[in-house]
Amino acid sequence: MYIKDSNSLALILNETFWLPAQNEFYSISFSDNLMFELGEVIEWGRKRKRSIPIFKTKGETTFITIFYDGAGFYLFSNDEKYFTLDKFISNLPRGTVITQINDTLVNGDILEED
Repeated sequence: MYIKDSNSLALILNETFWLPAQNEFYSISFSDNLMFELGEVIEWGRKRKRSIPIFKTKGETTFITIFYDGAGFYLFSNDEKYFTLDKFISNLPRGTVITQINDTLVNGDILEED
């Protein structure tokens, strides 16, 4: 499924966000750069067959993976508009509340360094 606009993205998130909250793999790709391959993984000391996500990262690529508990996300990108925190933050939707970036807490517009 291709995400064409912010309304489509919001619909997809609302309907599928339960997956990362259940500790399932969850990723949103902004292009057709995500494939899955069947592979063996070790879980709880046993080999199991699972779908393994494979991201193609040639050219401009951005993808998001949601934290296992659904309370945050990782953004992976080689797109210049995300190279600095200022550029990244300026590309977030209006009204987005940021509480932590990497391991740095955010208090309003101030990054609190340890």
